Amino acid sequence: MCQSVGCLVRPPLQTVEDENVTAAELARIVASDPAVAARIMKISNSPLYGCQRQNQTLPGAIMLMGFNTLKSLVVVAYLKDVFKPVGLMEKMLWEHSFGSGLAARLIASDIREVNPEEAFLAGLLHDIGKLIMYNHDQNKFQRVIERYYNDGISFEDAEKTIYPYTHAELGGCVLKKWNFPDVLVNAVTQHHTFTSSDTEEHYQQGMTAVTCLANLFCLKSWGSGSGHRGRNSI
Repeated sequence: MCQSVGCLVRPPLQTVEDENVTAAELARIVASDPAVAARIMKISNSPLYGCQRQNQTLPGAIMLMGFNTLKSLVVVAYLKDVFKPVGLMEKMLWEHSFGSGLAARLIASDIREVNPEEAFLAGLLHDIGKLIMYNHDQNKFQRVIERYYNDGISFEDAEKTIYPYTHAELGGCVLKKWNFPDVLVNAVTQHHTFTSSDTEEHYQQGMTAVTCLANLFCLKSWGSGSGHRGRNSI
């Protein structure tokens, strides 16, 4: 399946995920989007980072904030651009995805088992497969939603009646093509099917569990996303 999804998505920010990337290289990427650059400069000069003198360069801001925080900001900006045609569907997907990211960050900060910024990305991206399905063929995705509501089955089972894969499987494949870390790929792929395993690495289990909890938290608290047939669910 991973070979078949390349035509559905735009090229990702592979350079941001490169372990060997330098602050100068990241600055060049960020500088290509004035809105993202302005946001990073504003945050780096906020009281949060306690600078005694104002930071005036993007490389300096990136070094100060750290790569993980920068990744979160860039991915958020990228996804907001993808969600730009703001209809009801895009709004619902964005609210659930962003809410899950915030919830994952809070959970990770509390349990101190996984990196909160990495958990934020996992929560933010966990339903990226739904967005790809919807953007590729809105009518086909609408049939999934109709099956979900009318037949009383899970969203994943409804997907399988229309597609040969679920949104979680598709999302994991896309992140793999985008060269995201395996820990995020697996968390997205398993966010509906996670079971504890003695053979799986401890950090991976923690990240997947946090992603699952964040998704469930948003479903129960706000009724956004699949699994809850409320007014704002998909």
